[in-house]
Amino acid sequence: MRNQGVIAKWFDDKGYGFVSTDGVSEKIFAHISAFPKGSARPIVGEVISFEAVTDGKKGLQASNILYVNRPEDATAHIELTLSPPLHSHKKRASVYNQERKQLQKHAGYKGQNKTGGSNFLIILLVVVISYFVWNSYVKSDASISKIVQEIKQPVSTETTSIVEDEKMSFGSDVHSNNVFQCAGKSHCSEMTSCEEAIYYLKHCPGTIMDGDGDGLPCEDQWCGH
Repeated sequence: MRNQGVIAKWFDDKGYGFVSTDGVSEKIFAHISAFPKGSARPIVGEVISFEAVTDGKKGLQASNILYVNRPEDATAHIELTLSPPLHSHKKRASVYNQERKQLQKHAGYKGQNKTGGSNFLIILLVVVISYFVWNSYVKSDASISKIVQEIKQPVSTETTSIVEDEKMSFGSDVHSNNVFQCAGKSHCSEMTSCEEAIYYLKHCPGTIMDGDGDGLPCEDQWCGH
């Protein structure tokens, strides 16, 4: 069975380091050749699993090292016990390889599920954003229509009022034209009514009836307030 430990020291330029593990006071030697081929460089503090072997010259060494927290060496669930006898190495290696393949296959399946979940979230996000954009557009269009209607209504009312005033003024002028005519009068004393004075001021030359120039003649006699 395998042991679990932590990379305590690592000399990248020399290609070796030391591993610390519970129950063993001395640091265990670890050479770069004992790590998985093609994997990233060892990192101090990283958790590993390994087989402890004894070398006559270098003492206790870590062999067949695997990273516990790296997907390509998913061995977090391997039970930590002492190494088995030599005659069972081949059998244990076969079982270990099968477990490793199953773990890698399971990890790949999880990756596919995560990818599918990510795609679903992206689609959902696009739908939500599209809804809010469409809703904002509809509200904005309704607001613009309301503003246009509010602008049209006062303009229409004002236009109607102007037309009515023009009609009244035109009617008044027609009535005055039918009743009064310029007969050489120029003073208020010659007028018979305020209407006549207004007619003379508007239509007849040489009148002297609007001393203050406010457009209202004969204010003292006929058109006073």
